[in-house]
Amino acid sequence: MSRLTKDERVFVVQTYWATQNISEVRRVWQDEFYTNPPQRRTISNLIAKLDEEGSVVDRKRSGRPKSARTEENQVVKSNLTRINCYFVYCRRLVL
Repeated sequence: MSRLTKDERVFVVQTYWATQNISEVRRVWQDEFYTNPPQRRTISNLIAKLDEEGSVVDRKRSGRPKSARTEENQVVKSNLTRINCYFVYCRRLVL
């Protein structure tokens, strides 16, 4: 099963608060979404996360960012590429 959306996580938590029963959460999930419910472990981890962090939203990922492609970096890169192409072209003419 794919990751739960924020709305699905909220649904799980609200249903758990109302019933205090993971099996009932899974049963209500099937009636509501007509799909396979999250695993028992997923539901208990979500409830534990809410108790510890006060939120069901994922934390910001740590570590190296996937890309450093800001608009400013892209402009600089394209300018450098144009300058480099110009010099390569001029060198060919001289040689």
